[in-house]
Amino acid sequence: MSLLPLQQVFDGLAPYYHLPDLLSFRVADRLRRNVVRAALRPADRTVIDLMCGSGNNRKWLTGRQPLHYTGYDVSPAMIREARRRYGASAGVDFFERDLLREDCGAGAADLVLCSYGLKCIPPADYEAFVCLVDRAIGQQGRFCFLEFQYPSAPFPRRLAKAYLKWICRPLNGLVAGNSMATRALEARLQFPVDTERWCALFAAKGIAVALRRRFGGAVIELEGQRIAAQSCAAGTQAVAPDGVS
Repeated sequence: MSLLPLQQVFDGLAPYYHLPDLLSFRVADRLRRNVVRAALRPADRTVIDLMCGSGNNRKWLTGRQPLHYTGYDVSPAMIREARRRYGASAGVDFFERDLLREDCGAGAADLVLCSYGLKCIPPADYEAFVCLVDRAIGQQGRFCFLEFQYPSAPFPRRLAKAYLKWICRPLNGLVAGNSMATRALEARLQFPVDTERWCALFAAKGIAVALRRRFGGAVIELEGQRIAAQSCAAGTQAVAPDGVS
């Protein structure tokens, strides 16, 4: 299956972006909540959300003020949805940007988030994304990324594929009128996230990364900050002295 451009995929998904969470029995959003709340520190004042979608990370920052949150996404439909949901809140901004092709223009943040966006970055753009994150965290900031991919074990992998094909795809098609965008997003799951390369690229920038895998490798968490470069092999954990773990 050919891959549709990201903007086209997420413009098509934007009005129904809550469905994947509902169809995962809220697991997707609970994982997002846990990661965001664990990553945020009391002293943090600025948060940048890369590939923010409809702004779902923002709701788990509610009550942590004063805090300025800025979300970026390539999809204008997603940005409109995010502004509709959270744009009236103080200290919240959303911008339409193709971050791999243009500079977001933002200064360094205390925390950089990205939930379920890594699978949308082709290997040819890994280095550009790492450079973007390198600039976004500056000297003192941190990043925390969450991603889902097909499990590595054959039986759970077949179950996940069957669930997406025979349950999620028809339901999304019924609600949205067609399943083209859902099928395109599903196709991106065929390519596993190359965690070894991510870790190596961040290490080359002097950024230590903690890598965690959950649910048989289906859920990946990458967390890092700038310290002395450390190696990070897939399936292992590099722990920074001041608490990145």
